[in-house]
Amino acid sequence: MAFKKMGVGLLVFVLLMIAGCSNSNESSSAESAGSDSKETVNIDFSLFPSENDMFSVYFRDWAKQIEEETDGRVTITPYYSGQLSSLFETLDSVRNGTVDGGLLSAGAISGDIASMGLLEVFGVFQNGEDFRGFYDESGEFLHQIFQDNGVQLSMWTTGGNQFLFLDQDEFLKSPDQFDGLKFRTAGKWQAEQVEELGATPLTLDPGELYLALQNRTVDTTAQTVNLTEAFKLYEVAPKLSLAKLALNANFFVFNPDVWSKISEEDQETIQNISKEMGMNSYEFFIEKENEILENIQNNGAELYTLTDEEHAVLLDKFQAVIPEIAESVGDEGKELHEILKKYQ
Repeated sequence: MAFKKMGVGLLVFVLLMIAGCSNSNESSSAESAGSDSKETVNIDFSLFPSENDMFSVYFRDWAKQIEEETDGRVTITPYYSGQLSSLFETLDSVRNGTVDGGLLSAGAISGDIASMGLLEVFGVFQNGEDFRGFYDESGEFLHQIFQDNGVQLSMWTTGGNQFLFLDQDEFLKSPDQFDGLKFRTAGKWQAEQVEELGATPLTLDPGELYLALQNRTVDTTAQTVNLTEAFKLYEVAPKLSLAKLALNANFFVFNPDVWSKISEEDQETIQNISKEMGMNSYEFFIEKENEILENIQNNGAELYTLTDEEHAVLLDKFQAVIPEIAESVGDEGKELHEILKKYQ
């Protein structure tokens, strides 16, 4: 009887040991599976354009591709018209983590990141081939510049591939017409370019321009095609002169801590999508701008396109400030300028 009890006890002990080992293995497997799993990350993204703006349309395509290619592990939620932060506050907001990600413009950040002054100016690119060449060659260097300034760059585009001079009374075609005008600009170096034309630069948020033009607080502005339509500026300044020159640059950036939550595999996927869309953005925006120009004319605006000669005179004035920019942007900016010169 004693042996029988001992045998039963031994059997129970063995079964408990087996169960314990099994649970331990299952626990290890679960922990292992957890360490290999990819975290789901949602990114709240600040956009200064309105929901129907062409940059917002491009953003949604970009965000949709990212969500699909990461199998839903990375989603990006847009907040339009500066709901999360204004254009001039977005760099700091993303950098300090108040906002997960956002759309920046070179003109708004060139005071903080001096080298961006090179991409802020009127006439920064004259065609898609030059833009793509610079985009490809400068890629790694631009990413490093933004990392050094506390944000993660994903994609960038021009701020517009064509722009409009707006005036209430006449088409602005030549530098002498700008003499003495109060001219709204979007950044430090655009202001310097405007002074080359003889105008007085003023800084205003785009949302304030309608009333400023209507009340003649501002005489004119050089505005992107999309924002001219979005803010209906053509209603108060219907004489539009079209310059087929790119201006400014827009940057899609993330907070570094948010970026670090994304797996390396998904980070690579996002960067591949971003590079392809960035490289192809010039043609997309040209097509959209031409559609918008047609709509604006249908709504009563008058459009004049600068001749090749008028473009050349204007570009010569604008490029007069480039040496000054290059001297003021430090070693980082000088290196970027050496790349940019090949494509201007």
